[in-house]
This record gives sequence, structure tokens and C-alpha cells, in this order.
Amino acid sequence: MSLSLIVGSSGSGKSTSIYNRIIKESIENKDKNFLIIVPEQYTMSTQRLLVSMHPNHCIMNIDVLSFNRLAYRVFEELGAAVHAVLDDTGKSLVIRKLVENHLDEMGALKGNIKRINYITQVKSLISEMTQYNITPERLQEMIDTPTMSRSFKERASDLLVLYRAFLEFIDGKYVTTESILSTLNSMLDDSNIVLGSTVVLDGFTGFTPIQYQLVEHMLKICDEVAVTITADENTALFQTQAEDELFAMSSEFALKMEQLAKKVKVEINEPVFIDSHNGWLSSNDALQFLEQNIFRDEKKSFQGQNPDQSIKMVSLRSPRQELKYIAITINKLVRDGMRYKDIAVVAPNLEQYRYLLTAIWSDYKIPYFIDAKTEILFHPMCEAIDSIFDIWNRNFRREDVIRFLKTGLTDLSTEDIDYLENYLIATGIRGANKYFHPFAIRANSFSKDEDMLRVNDIRNRFIGSFMEFDKAVGKKSSVRQLATALYQLIVTFDFESKINKRGQEYEDSANSIKAKEYSQIYPVIMNILDKMVSILDDEVMDLEEFHDIYKAGLSAATIGVIPPANDSVIVGDIERTRLANIKVLFCIGASDDAIPMKVENGGILSQLEREQLLNAGFELAPSDRQRAFRQKFYLYLMLTKPNQKLYLTLPRVDGEGKGVNPSYLTGIIKQLFPSIKLEEIEEFQGHDRLLSKKSAVDFMITLLSKAVLFGMDNLSEQELTLLNSLLTWAKQDEEVDLEQIIKAAFFEHEKEAVSKDIMLAVNEAFHSDETVSGSVSKFELYNECAYKYFLRYILKLQEREEFELSNIDLGNFCHEALQRYSDSLKEDNKSWKTVTKKEQDSYITTAISQTFEAMPKVQTLEDSTQKYIVNTMKKTLHYTIDVITTQVRRGEFEPAFFEENIQSQIVDPITKEIVADFTGKVDRIDLTDSEDKAVRIIDYKSSGRQLSLAECYYGISMQLPIYMGVVIDKLKDKYPSATLHPAAMLYYKMTNEFIKNDGYTEADLKEMRLRTNKMEGLLSSDENDLRANDATVGLEEEQTLKSSIVPYEVTTKGALSSRTNAVARSDMQTVIDYSMQTAANTAKKILAGEFDCEPVKVKNKIDACQYCGYKSICHFNEDAEGFNKKELQELGSSKNDEIIELMKQALNQDEKLDQEGDEASGAN
Repeated sequence: MSLSLIVGSSGSGKSTSIYNRIIKESIENKDKNFLIIVPEQYTMSTQRLLVSMHPNHCIMNIDVLSFNRLAYRVFEELGAAVHAVLDDTGKSLVIRKLVENHLDEMGALKGNIKRINYITQVKSLISEMTQYNITPERLQEMIDTPTMSRSFKERASDLLVLYRAFLEFIDGKYVTTESILSTLNSMLDDSNIVLGSTVVLDGFTGFTPIQYQLVEHMLKICDEVAVTITADENTALFQTQAEDELFAMSSEFALKMEQLAKKVKVEINEPVFIDSHNGWLSSNDALQFLEQNIFRDEKKSFQGQNPDQSIKMVSLRSPRQELKYIAITINKLVRDGMRYKDIAVVAPNLEQYRYLLTAIWSDYKIPYFIDAKTEILFHPMCEAIDSIFDIWNRNFRREDVIRFLKTGLTDLSTEDIDYLENYLIATGIRGANKYFHPFAIRANSFSKDEDMLRVNDIRNRFIGSFMEFDKAVGKKSSVRQLATALYQLIVTFDFESKINKRGQEYEDSANSIKAKEYSQIYPVIMNILDKMVSILDDEVMDLEEFHDIYKAGLSAATIGVIPPANDSVIVGDIERTRLANIKVLFCIGASDDAIPMKVENGGILSQLEREQLLNAGFELAPSDRQRAFRQKFYLYLMLTKPNQKLYLTLPRVDGEGKGVNPSYLTGIIKQLFPSIKLEEIEEFQGHDRLLSKKSAVDFMITLLSKAVLFGMDNLSEQELTLLNSLLTWAKQDEEVDLEQIIKAAFFEHEKEAVSKDIMLAVNEAFHSDETVSGSVSKFELYNECAYKYFLRYILKLQEREEFELSNIDLGNFCHEALQRYSDSLKEDNKSWKTVTKKEQDSYITTAISQTFEAMPKVQTLEDSTQKYIVNTMKKTLHYTIDVITTQVRRGEFEPAFFEENIQSQIVDPITKEIVADFTGKVDRIDLTDSEDKAVRIIDYKSSGRQLSLAECYYGISMQLPIYMGVVIDKLKDKYPSATLHPAAMLYYKMTNEFIKNDGYTEADLKEMRLRTNKMEGLLSSDENDLRANDATVGLEEEQTLKSSIVPYEVTTKGALSSRTNAVARSDMQTVIDYSMQTAANTAKKILAGEFDCEPVKVKNKIDACQYCGYKSICHFNEDAEGFNKKELQELGSSKNDEIIELMKQALNQDEKLDQEGDEASGAN
């Protein structure tokens, strides 16, 4: 019985030395057992190493085990009946149950204890206390310690309640993974495997108290216990070191082993020190110097040659660039003869890099294995089950239903799911009752019978299983009932076969890691449900609580996989990953946000409290402060693994785009090796971008684009050579579409057009008379951008309809309510001028109620924001009618028609052919009560707009003039004995804006409100027409110089002000005629298929691209060849008379062409 310590620095050959000795002794003593115990993740590689070292390449009486594997070997040997093992998932479930049962006994933690992260922390603390042999009695001693704070005592008391309840619950039924070693310890004397064996403990930096107990027992019954310890020859191994010393952990380890040996009175052999001069690093002077001097007090500088050939420090822009640089370097190394298995990549913060690897390294076809447990929370099956709970707990929200369907674990196609999602978004359907009955609500984009048939067919293909689940769960059920219902739902959708099918697809595509993940996920989830039933069984709860417990179990579950191939790059964590025989190591992420390790708050127990407990004699897991000191040791172990080259890389910005600085480690290396500098890489060299097919193609495109944009002369000689070589290679490689690349590089936009025959067919399909049909706004849109018209009205591309009160809905509501209000006045022989305030309020209330009843969308609103909008709409309508009433009373016009439908044909002035049929709705038509009736039309807008003659001239504001022309023609039939003329074309802004009262009188506020809602547009300058619009403007008493309701103003001499937007009565007709002519010309262009992408731009006032929703389709780019905006002359500074003259010239030109056409026809 003896203890042997094998001591040596990193890379000195401690493991090799002891393994050689064990192999030799195992050959000499074939009946004796030799146990080599290593960390769990190190077992397979150690087995492989021992087999390769053994002269017979087999290890018959040598077992490589971890502590847990040793336990199960002994249990199997003795036929011991061990209780079911409660893993992390089971512990989370038990704790969640105990929290519910003991909630009334808790104090400080009561408010948050049900949260998953708190349950996880409690589970970790209980595991930690078990590992460190902290019994409930010891925990009580902690609470009674005078130096601890009141806050700690309150939290620890709550923890004690749960700890006692936990131990009581598992007593006689379960054992935890931490207590397995205690069970092993109790059986060790009966095990022939361990009794009289030689045990080697290799690869450890220390043990937990429960592991030390086991080792103590081994010292009593084993022939020899040999322990490897990492320390250099200058370390006073059996003296306590300061915790910031490099080998403080090793010293603590050695002292504890010595204490155990003395306690059990076994022989302590003379420590064997392994000299590093013949070790793994002996062939590389720079790396050996690094091992001997890094983190030491004595400062030395390397005096050898070319240390930069062994150590390189590189700074790159981002973590992505780091991984790309490493992929390029690995590619070079492998091409020079290196094996992938000789290369490793480690990071102090692996999470920042592990999810970026696949996308980057797959381009370089680098085989790799990430040495980390895979969480399953976001696996498709976990997402599907999580969304099922959310569907019921959140009353069938559309987001939850679609989230479930998009996991791909149903029989619905992606197209069907998208179609259903569009329907749900358009209709706002929510709630189990609506889903459990056929969908009947229609929307603008789902108005046809075939739409409803399809959407209900999709619904029927998944809702049946949901309805069965709904019947089974009820409001409150037992855990067994809920788990059974969930299992039935999983079986109904056949999750297992779908998951297995995906796993097989990964297997077939040689992605064995993903295949292994998918093979484990279904059993893991079934295991969680089994544990829930076995632990909680008949406990009654609602679905939300069941979901919380399930998530607590799921959060503790992980999937472990082994390296899929021997020849692959190991990617790991500085502390967890164990490496051997590595030739090249990349230490990535060496920035100051990762090295030194960040000190966290500590969870339920703070870092300060852990330090206080340690000082009071209670040993727990290392605090973050201690771990930060120990990180130095792990860095030392990792940086001294390679024997050929060490790369240290760091980003200049982290994954969130925040700037980071180099860590202190770079400064230490610069001090040790003054000639090594931190190299900053902005862009990769040309030859570095040729190491994968994708990067080579990308680089070729970059060079080609540069040559096209700036000319061949701007390429360097090297770039020119590379471009020629790449083009030659791409021409020969069938997988590279060189023709498409060249076409894209020399892309020049060509004029967009559709043949006339196609357009005739399109129009015939849309309209039987082969004309353009629709509203005036279509023509305005075409004149803004013909291509936008083509996308919207020919291809019918539109944004997804959403269930909300849009501006259109608000406008329709106000328009309809105003019409109902006006109709009610007429029915009761009232007018806007004579109705009283009391009557007005009554009529408004009735109109609003009737309008709401006619709007089913309003009745189904659930969102509080939308309901607020409805209430605001009501207030706005009351305010609007007040304003309109005042506007009407100030002039001679009386509203005659609301929401008047109009229809007309637009004729080509030259050929006299009908080229367009248009329909529209005039919001309001006002008339004067006279034989010579003045006509005023008003269009309601939710935002301010003016009728600009310049915009009218360019065809992008034709609505009001065309409406006026059609309205006058229509009114002639209604008033055959009267003469009619246009008096005003106006826009009314339907808003209720806030006006701050800074001491204004009521009369002043009323005028300010009127000016806020002032109608803007074009007036007839005829004196009678101006007075009809606003009789309060003038020089007489009680009159004002400036109208508050229309753009009308006079000077102090009574003359018309230049700020009045008015033209002569005859010129009003000119504007109407010109707009009709422009619409006809526009229709002809549409029929001719002219749809080039040439958006209108008028300096800084109009830009058709500014708010366009089709940018992602047209890709309009003014810098690209062939793309041009239609730059129009700004006429805003021109007087109305000048623009009218331009219109007349255009009309005369068309009239002249018309006459020439008639003469030509006559001559024929």
C-alpha cells in the first residue's frame, strides 16, 4: 500500500512515463488489475493511446475508466442493486415538485423560486453540496456562522428546507449522480477489481471532497495509487502557495494527497520528477521557453532564433474573421502534410464561436469535432412541444400555432403553412373556439370560396389531434393524464419517424454529429416524460404548471456525442477539453473580455459569501474569483500542448459589435518574446482567398467587379495574374457558372417592356373590352414609376394583408359615418347650416353606432392599441363634423352628395378610341343653391396634401381634376335646367391635432383648429366662387383678410393675394381637360407595354423611390449602367398662369394632331 506522485511540467511526459511503467508491469503481472482513472472526456483518447503504446496493441488487464465508469463496473461485478439514478433532469423535476409543496415554508426565495433559472440554481447548489459532502447539518452550521449576513441566512434557510425535502424524497428510491461515488465507496472492500490493484489517477488538477474520500479508501486497499501532478522543478510542492501562484492548485493537490496517505498510514514513495528536457516540447526551443517562463515571477526574454516560426499573435476584425483566418491556416498546414488530428482550437469563451463554425469551415471542408455538450432546448421536436404548451396557455395565438407547424413535424407542406399563416394574419383569428370550427371569416385577399375551401382543408389536417388533446387535458389534470395526452399527440403526428428520417438524411449526407443528435432526442424527451410521471404521477396541476416543470427538466438535458472521425480538428474549451499529442494549437478569442475570466454575481450564493464560507472552514466549489486565478493554470496547460506552433488570435470587436482590447496574455508573450508582434489583419491576401472553392469564386467576383468599375489599369500585376488564372480555372470547372458571373459583372439595365400583344391578352383577361381599367390613382402611380405599376397591377404583387385598423379602414369608417350623418339630415329635412348642436351630437352618435355595426373587423378587435385607435376615431369624427359644419356655414356651399360613385371612359383625343374605363368615389360634392351652380368637390385625406398644378402637369396628381370633369357631366343629368361650373377642388385633412392653449381665447382656439384642418387645393378666382367658398373674407366689418378654411386671401386693398391658389374659371376647365388628356396618354403607354424602371424625381420635392416597397424587386441603382431617374423640371416656383399656359400648349398640340389625323382620313 503506497502513494506515488509523478510530478512534471506540462509536456514533460508524466503520462507517457507512468503509462510505460503500467504497460510493463501489466505484462509481467497478467493476473493483476491496473486501473487508469482519467476525466470522463479523456477516456477514449487514453484507451487509444495505451493500445498504440502497448507492444501487443491490446490492454487485457489495464482498464481505462472515469470515476463514474468505475462505479458501474464495481456495481456490475458485485451484482449490486443500485437505486434508479436521478440525473440533472430528474433533480430539476423533483425540486420543482418540492418547491410547490414547501412554498409556504419559504421566505427570501419565495417570490422567484418557481422560475426555471432559480430551479436550475437550486439544483446546482444541491449537487454541489452533495459533491462537497455538505450535509443538512453542515448547512445549518453555515447558517449559524456569526460572520454571515442576515440575507445569506434567510436564503440558506430556504435552501435548507428544499435540501432536507430533497434528501427525504429520494431516500430509498433514487441516488443522485454525485452520490454514486458514495455508494461505490461503501462497496469498494468487496470489489476484486479494485482490491490489490494498481490505480493511476491521471489528468486531474484536484478532486472534490467525495472523490478524495474514495481515493482515501483506495489507498487502504490498493497496492499502489499513483497520481500525476503538473508542476515544475522549482515549485515547493508540499508548501501552501498563494492562490495567484501558477501551481497553487498543484500544490494544494499534492498536500491533500500527502495528508490522506498519512491519515491512512500508507507509505509515501519519493515523488518522481519527470525532466522536461526530453519531453513533448524538447524539439522546439521557443515553445519550451514559453512553458518554462510563462506566468512566472522571474522575467526572462527568449534569446533564441526565429520565435515567430513557433508563436504567432494575430488580431482580426471579428470572431467570424478569426474563424476564417484559422480555416485558411489549417488548410495550408494540411496541404503541407499536417493531419487534422494534430491540430486543435481552444477558446476561453467557446459559446461565442461554436455556432459560427459550421457556416465558415464548411466552405473549407475541414472535419472538426466540438468538445461540448449540446443543449436540446431549440431542437425542432423541443420547439414543437414547447409551442403546443404555448398554444393552449396563450389561447391559440397565431404565432404559436405557426411556430408549431413550422417545426416540420406535421404533414403540411411549407406552401400550405405559408398560405395558412397569411390567412391568419389577414383575419386575426385567435382562440380555440375559432380553430375548432371551420374558418368562415374572409379578408380582402381571401374573399373567394376556393380560398376558404383550401384554408379549411389545411386546418382539417392538423386540428383533429389538437381537439383530442384539448379534451384530454381539461383545466386541471394529474401529471400522468397530461403526460399521456402529450404523448398521444406526439404519436398522432408521428414525431418519432419524422425525427428518425431527418437523422437518416444527416447520416446519408455524412453529418454523423447531427445524425447522432437526432437519434438521441426522442428518447431524451420520452425519458423526461417518464420521469415526470414516476416522480409526480397523480399530482394535479394545470397545463401551464406542467409546462414549467417540463421546461425545468428539459433545460437540464443535454446530448453528448463522440468524435465522428479520428482525423478531425478538436474544438474545445480551455478548462474542459483535454488534449494530447497536439502539434498546432489555435487559442482564439484572447481578448480582455474573456481573459481574465469575468467575475459574475454568483447566483443564489454571492461570490463574497463563498469566500466568507471558505474562510469559515466550509469548502464549496471554487468561487468565480478563485476560478479567475485558476484560469491562469488552465491557460498554461493549454498553451503548452503544441510542440510545433502556437497561434494566439483575438477579435477587435466582439459578436455584438462592441470594441474589445487584447488581453494581458498578449503582453506577457511580447515580454517573453520581444521580437513577436501582434499582427493586425484587415484583409486576407489574394493567395489566402484561393484555398476553398467558394472563397476563390468570391475573390474572382471581387476582382472582376473592380476591373469593370475602375478599369483593368487599376488592378495590380498580382491581381491581374490571379484574375486570369481564376477565369481559366472557372471555365474548366462545371460547378462554377462563369457565364452568369460575367453577365452579372457587366450587367447593364435594359429597358423594361411587354409586347403589345401580351398586354392586349393581359387586359382582355382582366377586362373584356381590352382597355385599362381602375381608379385614377393607377394612372398617377404609372406616371410616378411605370415599373411599380407593372409590379402592383399587372403582376399583382402586394404586401401581406394584416389584421389591423389600417389607414384605409380608418378612412372608410369616417367616410361611411359622414355619409350616414348627411343622409340622416336629409331624411329629416335638416341641413348642415341649420342643424342645432344637440341634434348634431345625436345624429353623430347614431351614425357612429350604425357604422361600427357594419364593420365586422372592429367587433373582433382584441389588441388594446387597436381599441384605443377606435376610441380616437370616434373623437376625431365628432371633431371633424364640427369643423365641416363651421366650414359649410362660412360659405354658400351645401354638401349635396357623400361617397358618390362615378364611372367614365377616357378617350384617345387623336384616334377617338376608348383607352380606359375608370371608376372612383368622390368623398363629397358641394353645390350652391342657384341657377348657375358652382361645384366643389372634396377628397378626405388622413395626412395633409395640396393640389399642385406642377404635379398635375406631370400626371402625378390628376384625381381631383378628372373627378371634377366627370362629376359635372353627371350633375348635368340631375340638373338639366341649371348651368354648372367648377369652383373648387380641395383636400380635407381629417385629423384632430393637439393644440396647446397658451392663454388663447375660445374664439382664437376655434380659428386655430380651423386652420389646422384647412382645406387645400385649387379655387376658381371668380369673385362669386371665392365668396361661395368663404364669405367671411373681405374688407367689410367682421370680415377677415385670410380664410381659415380654404387657400384664399386678399390684400388690404381688397385685391386677390398671390398666396391664394386660384385660377380663372375657364382655366379650371383647362386643368380638367389636360388631366383627361394625360390620363389617355398614360393609358396608351400601359396598353403598349411600356414599363421601364424610370422613377420620377423632382429635385428634393418628389422622389418615387423614397418610400417604395418594391426596392428589393427592382434593385434600382442610379450608379448602375442603364438605370436612370426621370428628372423633371421643378415648376413649383412658376406661377399658376405659366403652368396653365403649358397645359394649353399641350392641349393645342394634341388638337393639331387630331386635325391632321382627320385630314389624313379624309384624303384617304
